[in-house]
Amino acid sequence: MTEWILAQAFEAQGAWRLPDTEQWLPGTLRYRPGEEIQLDLFGAPAITEEQPLGRAHWDIILGVTTNGTPVTLRECVQLNLSIGKGGIPQSSFRATWAIFGSHFPTDDSVRFKWLSGSYAYLDQFVGVTGLSLERSELTSTQISFRQPDGRELEVDASLRVRFGFSFHLVPSPFAARIEQTTWVTAERTAAANLDDLLVQLGHVQNLVGLAAGKFATPLQINGLPEQSSEWERRRSTQVVFVPRPAEGDDDTDITSLFTLSDLEPDIGDALERWFAAADLVKPTFDLYFSTLSIPFIYAENQFLSLAQAAESFHRRRFPIGEVSAEEHESRVAAVLAAVPVEHRKWLAQKLAYSNEPNLRSRLKALLQPHPALRKALRGASFVNRVVDTRNYLTHYDERSRKNAAEGVRLHWLVEKLRIVVEMCLLTELGLSSSRIAMILLRQSRNQYALSQQS
Repeated sequence: MTEWILAQAFEAQGAWRLPDTEQWLPGTLRYRPGEEIQLDLFGAPAITEEQPLGRAHWDIILGVTTNGTPVTLRECVQLNLSIGKGGIPQSSFRATWAIFGSHFPTDDSVRFKWLSGSYAYLDQFVGVTGLSLERSELTSTQISFRQPDGRELEVDASLRVRFGFSFHLVPSPFAARIEQTTWVTAERTAAANLDDLLVQLGHVQNLVGLAAGKFATPLQINGLPEQSSEWERRRSTQVVFVPRPAEGDDDTDITSLFTLSDLEPDIGDALERWFAAADLVKPTFDLYFSTLSIPFIYAENQFLSLAQAAESFHRRRFPIGEVSAEEHESRVAAVLAAVPVEHRKWLAQKLAYSNEPNLRSRLKALLQPHPALRKALRGASFVNRVVDTRNYLTHYDERSRKNAAEGVRLHWLVEKLRIVVEMCLLTELGLSSSRIAMILLRQSRNQYALSQQS
């Protein structure tokens, strides 16, 4: 079976049908990275009353490529239907997923025993290689490879994560090339649906992205279906989807913030914490990693996303007000009792969130346990600049513009705020304040950003 790379365009010709029919139609499946999966058919599936012409939607379309590989397309929407010369109909569909190697008759049946993914920067994050190079003399060099041992970690009672390795050898009389690929596998104790396992892999993908400071683009996703044939057990099924485009995916010469070994001595505990944090502080995850996954983003948008990420982190991790809930309720009641009745409803709405700490208080609280980073950021002046800039970019009040960062100063303020959000995310791995400071302050990119005026 051909192995498709998500970063490369491809085409697959074959025959296609709906799960509940035997009407096979010839057509071509096309994939373009960052765009879509499109199926172009010579002919059109039968349209029912439930599927109006031009707006047809199917959960599943099944296919077989010309080399005999079964294919399942998920979440398919008809794009167009036309009549060509000679009266032959032609139709096109867009699919969210293409699964090569297996047929799934219904969307509910798309379940896997395990799912493995390779990602940009995963090799550097795991940091294990089986390659060795020995030069004994000027004219003699020995290159050898031994496949490294994998490592399995228990995230919780129902989920295991494995880091493993594969290699590809390209022999030639005049050249030798050995390529090692690092894989991460998510496996439940019982088979799970595709979406659940992709979410679990996504947590590791985000961890790799945090380490690299870049979006860890998926390169390949393979798995073993729950109902698998002998052929499928010998060769894993491949999942194809359209990942978010990201700039610089081919840049392997990066300086990572940290690697898997930095999470020793208890990597399993760090992963367990990280997976739990993905739910607890999900808004922070979404906001921070969205700034990595969008290749071109205005500094103003990036700043607001990072400011909101920090604010949301504090709200989720420290859900307390400036005073106790009882004291605040009593205070609000006293204020409302002192105003005319006709204004109480309006004032009550205004005071609904009055016990919430403001952004200034939240940033100070986040930096308090991290003295080394607080000093490097020039604590008070940094917090003030973030608050003033956030207020201006939110309200665009000209009176606050003089204290807001703009132009190149905004760029460096974004870089410093990114360090704060990364500090928050690293705490979710169970690392100490001194360890986090060491990780963030040893990187030359951060050192330079911290030296710039914002």
